[in-house]
Amino acid sequence: PMMTQADLAAQDVAVSSTDLATTSITPVRIIDTRRPGAALGGTAVPWGALETRTVDAAGLGPIPADAVGVVLNVTALNATEQGTFLTLVPTGVEMPNASTWNPTPGEIAYNAATVLLGPDGTFEVYNYAGSVDVIIDVTAYMTRELADSVDTVETEVDDVENKSLISVIDVLPMPHMAASI
Repeated sequence: PMMTQADLAAQDVAVSSTDLATTSITPVRIIDTRRPGAALGGTAVPWGALETRTVDAAGLGPIPADAVGVVLNVTALNATEQGTFLTLVPTGVEMPNASTWNPTPGEIAYNAATVLLGPDGTFEVYNYAGSVDVIIDVTAYMTRELADSVDTVETEVDDVENKSLISVIDVLPMPHMAASI
C-alpha cells in the first residue's frame, strides 16, 4: 500500500534539513532514456503515459548507500503530448497532485530538484501523458550525519514582548551546488 507523508514521518523517514549533511559531487548520470548504457541505472526506454518508475539512487556510483536524499538536475525532452508533467517523490509516498516539470512537445524542460529517498534508497518518477525521454543527473547527496565542517549562522531575534534581544545560533549544513552539465 502507498504511504502518506504522515506514515513516513512516523517511520522517521522524513528528516529536517538541519539534520542532514549535503555533499556535492561531480554530476553523475543515473538515468538517460535516450541511449542504452549512457547512465548508471534505468533503461533506454522513454516514460509512457501514466507511468511511474522507481529510480535507484543510494549506492550508485559516488552516492553512498546511507544517502537519504539527492539533489538532481532533471531534463525532460522529446515529449509527445501537450499537457504532460513529471512528478518526483520518495518511493512509497502517495503521488501529490503537483508537477516537478512540464515538458511540451518540441522543447527541452530542465530543472533542479531535491528529493528525499524512500527507505530503500529510491525515488519515483511519474509521467502523466504521452511519452517523454528523461535524463537525471545527481549533483549532491544528503546523509543524516552532520558535516565535518558546517557554517554557523547567527540570527538576532527582537523579542518585542520582553523588550530584549535574543541571539539564536543555528548550525546548518551548507549545500554547495555543482555546476549543471
